[in-house]
Amino acid sequence: MTTVEPILLAACLTYALAAAHDVAARTIPDTCSIALLLLALFRLTLTDGGASALIDAAVSFGVFAALVMLCAAGLLGGGDAKLIGSSTFLLGFDRLADFLTATALAGGVLALAYLIGHLLLSGMPHAVPAPSGPGRRATRHRLGLVLAAEHRRIARKQSIPYGVAIAAGALMTLGGFL
Repeated sequence: MTTVEPILLAACLTYALAAAHDVAARTIPDTCSIALLLLALFRLTLTDGGASALIDAAVSFGVFAALVMLCAAGLLGGGDAKLIGSSTFLLGFDRLADFLTATALAGGVLALAYLIGHLLLSGMPHAVPAPSGPGRRATRHRLGLVLAAEHRRIARKQSIPYGVAIAAGALMTLGGFL
């Protein structure tokens, strides 16, 4: 196992947490973005980033600044801007185009899934599961609550959890799928 593999595993877990939290609450915790920034710094120290670290930091800051303007205009969520900015620093300038392309593709698939979901679910009632006891049933109950909330969001054409697309784009880029 190389020294970078634990960083990649931690990044994957961080993206999974960000995506799950965005689905459940439509927010992305700042701790996810901070963790990705720290992982990027750790990666750069292990791989002797040198001059490329300055380029990665500058590009990451530029991307984040542009996204903050979109956020101020109401076109993007603040958590999405922070997650993309920190992902840019983690992935580096050389993979920025791949990351943005993969994120856009994943976002398109996510939006299409939500449009199809709206067509299928708009007339159906929103079932909320009954409370249950400890253990597995409690976990199933929480999952049922999240699914019921998502059903309501889809039926009402509310916002989509774009953190899922960002996480998918980053994971596709990290895995070399694009």
